[in-house]
Amino acid sequence: MNKIKENKNKKAVQKLLDTPSIKFSLQVLKKQNLENLELTPENLEVLKSHGLENWAYENIPAWRPALKTRRMFLLQRAMSQLSALIKIKKAFEAENIDFIVLKGLPLSMLLYGDYTIRQCVDLDLFVSPDQAMRAHILLQKLGYVPLLFDPFNRMNPTTSDEMRLTQLQWKDVDYYHREESLALDCHWRLIKHPGHMNKDFDFFLQRSQKVQLGPESFKILSSEDLFIHLCLHGISHHFEKLGWLVDIDKLLDQMGEYNSVDWKRVIKLARSFHALASVLIAFRWREIFFNKTMPTEIKNLWDQSWTLPLLIKTDAAFIQKRPWARSIVGRVSARVLLYPSLKDIWFDYRLILLSHHQALLKKYYATCPKLTLALCYFLEPVIMLGRLFKYSGQGLVRFFHRFI
Repeated sequence: MNKIKENKNKKAVQKLLDTPSIKFSLQVLKKQNLENLELTPENLEVLKSHGLENWAYENIPAWRPALKTRRMFLLQRAMSQLSALIKIKKAFEAENIDFIVLKGLPLSMLLYGDYTIRQCVDLDLFVSPDQAMRAHILLQKLGYVPLLFDPFNRMNPTTSDEMRLTQLQWKDVDYYHREESLALDCHWRLIKHPGHMNKDFDFFLQRSQKVQLGPESFKILSSEDLFIHLCLHGISHHFEKLGWLVDIDKLLDQMGEYNSVDWKRVIKLARSFHALASVLIAFRWREIFFNKTMPTEIKNLWDQSWTLPLLIKTDAAFIQKRPWARSIVGRVSARVLLYPSLKDIWFDYRLILLSHHQALLKKYYATCPKLTLALCYFLEPVIMLGRLFKYSGQGLVRFFHRFI
């Protein structure tokens, strides 16, 4: 039976590796058969979706003419982001606000020795929940405007800043600087799911490391915390972008090269962050794409799981853009496989509620918080069931949306 399962898994993996976009990306990463490979518009789109165009520009001279315009755009954006980070650091230091930079330019510098190599769409800052309001005000003074809405103006003003942020389970605010054309996210929690990486800000700040960017140094997560954060971020998006796995592979290579990694300690830390499943998934993807063997401690845990191989198949179908994997059924199945405990599934359901019913929360939460949440809990299953029926169900959905 085990051999039959192994053969099925190998076939599923091979089918994934034969997907044109993945096959092309792997050729780029492994520098295989690139001499006569033409950079077609389709392949250029693959590079963009995986965030590998900077890497290709640096490593494949024959492609530089085709990538020159894109490279100049990414280079200008990286320089603008660095300038913005330096201004933010000086402003935050003047107000005694500690912050950690998530991913972005410091991660590119740490992994590749060049802050322009890794594509960074926006800036991500991590602050303490009790400093989030002050950071919010300061960012607005610097010209950053909340993109979708301002949660600080929607909540009960009688409670503390920290309680106002945690009540509705938001984890960040999205900003945009119109003059500089820069996007920024300010986080007070690392991961959307409240159970993941649930230590306080000071825990991560004390363990943080510094990366030099131009004239300034910036704090980023420690290598172990950074590794787990990258795994959780990747699994939340089904590792759709191969560039995220490239980052994890590079970081693990560095951790193994510069440190004697105690994997038992890493496993214990991942368990405390409720992220062990995500770590195991990342190691399995690394084994599939880069032929890197798992540490013995990780391999033993992987062999004991029966849900994670199913999740790998679901994510593989998602990467291949199979309709069922990208539907509501496929996404719910992936969540159930990733969060096998009822407590985690309940937390995830709560997050879905709060993202689907923001209009309702904005209107009524400040005055009737418990009643508003109860209404959300009632509405969500009704709406989900309504979507299964073409006419009567859709009419029911429209009725409740008009009622809200």
